[in-house]
Amino acid sequence: MWRSRDRRRVVEGGGAGSGPRGGGAATVAVLRAVAPAAALLTWLGPLSACDKSGEGAATTSAPVASAPVPSAPSASAPTGPAPTASATATEGTASAAPSASVAPSASASAGDERGPTQTVPAGRLVAGNQCGAVPRITPEELAGEKIELGAFDIDVYPYPNEPGRAAKVGVGRDEAAALCQARGARLCTELEWERACKGPDSTPYETGAVPPKDPCKGEPNLIAGKRSGCRSAFGVMDLHGLAFEWTSSMWGRGTSGGAATVRGSSFEKTSPLELRCAYGQPRAAGQGHPDVGFRCCSGPQSPAEVALEPRKRDTLEAAPGIDQAFEASLLAAMPPDHRTVPGYTLRFDNVYYWHPVANEELVLARWSGVQRNSKPFREVAVFKICGGYAILQAHMRGPVAELERPDAGLSPAAVSYEVRTGADRGEVKLQYQHGWVGLQQPAWVKAGNKLELEGDKPPRRPPVRRGK
Repeated sequence: MWRSRDRRRVVEGGGAGSGPRGGGAATVAVLRAVAPAAALLTWLGPLSACDKSGEGAATTSAPVASAPVPSAPSASAPTGPAPTASATATEGTASAAPSASVAPSASASAGDERGPTQTVPAGRLVAGNQCGAVPRITPEELAGEKIELGAFDIDVYPYPNEPGRAAKVGVGRDEAAALCQARGARLCTELEWERACKGPDSTPYETGAVPPKDPCKGEPNLIAGKRSGCRSAFGVMDLHGLAFEWTSSMWGRGTSGGAATVRGSSFEKTSPLELRCAYGQPRAAGQGHPDVGFRCCSGPQSPAEVALEPRKRDTLEAAPGIDQAFEASLLAAMPPDHRTVPGYTLRFDNVYYWHPVANEELVLARWSGVQRNSKPFREVAVFKICGGYAILQAHMRGPVAELERPDAGLSPAAVSYEVRTGADRGEVKLQYQHGWVGLQQPAWVKAGNKLELEGDKPPRRPPVRRGK
C-alpha cells in the first residue's frame, strides 16, 4: 500500500508475494516528507548439510515450474485475511534522518572536490524481490513494490570518491552525513542506493539477472576502483565487495531500535545473498563500524522509504478445503510425468500453509495417484503462489505408499513427514532458507511417477490341467 501525505491519496498495490490466500508479506512503502539536506547452490551450505549417510541425497530446489492460480477462487478454496500495514505517512523526525551537526574531520572541508558522479534519471524502481525469487529475505525486503523515484546524482565510488584510494570507514552515520554536506551533497536514501545498483531494468544484481561470479570479489582491502566488472548499469562502482555503506534511512522493518540502514556488502561478504541490490542490514547509527563506509548523493531527496511490518503466524495451518480450480493449478505446476499417469486419477489433498519465516507463505500438498481397487501412492510437493501462478519449489523423486501429515520442528523453517512403503520406513525433511527449500528423503524411495503395491494386482489363477 502506498500512502502519500502530500497527494492525500491511497493506492492499493503490491501483493505479489501474498500467497494463495493473500496472506503473505505485509508490506508498505511509505512516502514521507523528509527535509532535503543530505552459482547459487554453492552458497547453500546449511541446506546441503542435511545429506546423511543412509538417508538419501539432500536436494535443494529452486522454482522449476509454474501454472496459473485462479484469481478469484470459489468459497471452498483456501482463503484468509489480507495483509495489513501499520506504517503511516509521518513527518521526518530527528531520529529518522542523520543530523548534519557533527563537524566533519579535518580531512574534509567545504572546498573539497567531490569527485566523479553519475546522474540516475527519474524512473521506476522495482524494490526488493520479485515474488518467488531466490535468494530472498522476506521479513526485511519489499515484495517487488513498484516505486517512482526522481532524478539524483550519486558518487561513482565510496567516499572519498577517488579510484585508487581506500574507502573511508569507521565513522558514524551523522559524521558521514556531515562529510557529504561539506561537499554540497547528502547521504543517499536506501531506495536511491538500490536504484543506482539495479539500473534502469531493476535487475537483482548490479551486474544483471544472475550473481556476479568474480567481478565484485577483489583483494581483501578497501581500495576503490579495483573491481572493474563490479559496475551497475548506471555506471556506479564498488557497490558490493568493498564496504557496506550508510544511508539516510532508518531500519524500517518493525521496531528499529534506533538502527540505521546500511546497503551493499564488504569484501568478506560476497555470497549471492549478500551481493543482491536489495540486501541490507541494521547498524547502530551513533557509532562507526570497520566494515561500513558511505557515498554521497545530491539533488532533491526522494521521500520514499521502506516500512515493513514483519508478520509471524503459526508454522502450519491446515487448509479448510481445496476446489477443483486450485487443485488443477497445482497439478499443472508439477513435472510433466506427474500431470498425467495412464490408468490413474491424480489429485491433491492434505494441503497445509507453511510459514517458515515472517511474511512468507508456502503451500504443502500431498500428490496422490488413485486407481480403482488399488491403494493410492503419494508424494509431498511444495509450492509458492505468486501473482496468480503456482511455482513448484520442491517434490520427492518418487511416490511412497503412506505419507502422514506434516510435523513442525523446533524451528518454523523445518517440517517433516513420516513415510512408509511395505517394510521400509523413513522421514522426509523439508528445510527452508532464504527462499530455497531443501528436501531430504530416504534412500529407498525410487524415482518415478507411480508405485505398484502388493495386493494391487489380482491373484494369478493356477493353470488348468486338461486330461488327455
